[in-house]
Amino acid sequence: MRQSEQNEKRMTFRNELQEMINRGILCAMQAGEKKAQAAMPRAVRERVERLLYAREGLDILITSLEEELSVLSDDAPPSFMAYEKTDKKVVHLLPSGAALGMPHKRADVEALLARNRLAARRIDRAVQSLSEDPYYEILRLKYREGRPEEEIAERLSCDPSTVRRNKNRLLERLSVLFFGIDALETA
Repeated sequence: MRQSEQNEKRMTFRNELQEMINRGILCAMQAGEKKAQAAMPRAVRERVERLLYAREGLDILITSLEEELSVLSDDAPPSFMAYEKTDKKVVHLLPSGAALGMPHKRADVEALLARNRLAARRIDRAVQSLSEDPYYEILRLKYREGRPEEEIAERLSCDPSTVRRNKNRLLERLSVLFFGIDALETA
């Protein structure tokens, strides 16, 4: 074999090796990008889940605020206040919330009531917009009734992985409905 043929084979081998290394680096970079992108939607999905879990608590809070308004004069502090303390359907009845930074005038209670009614309507509208989806029922079973994924899978006659996949898909659709373009930019 001539020297030039050997050099040509070495160059071909080096080029092929370099190409394989470049492809490996590119694949690793793409995998890293996908992993980084997956972390952001998880944060958005968690925000959507907190809203869905809190929906029932909003009803309780709205009812308590309406009751408070019915007995509250224009300048008297409220005698009690239902206040959502956590993300999960837990509502605590507190004494007058002035010391806790809670509303203490009728106008404040009205503003809080209006804000929470609006939030409840937004959640309901967004969820209702998905009602034609074949897996829509997952949202009610999971976030309203608190059913585990295995039980939901049994009720829908599907695999738990199907429930998880479609739940995440529905949450991603809800994230756009709740947060608009911000949900897409963080995704």
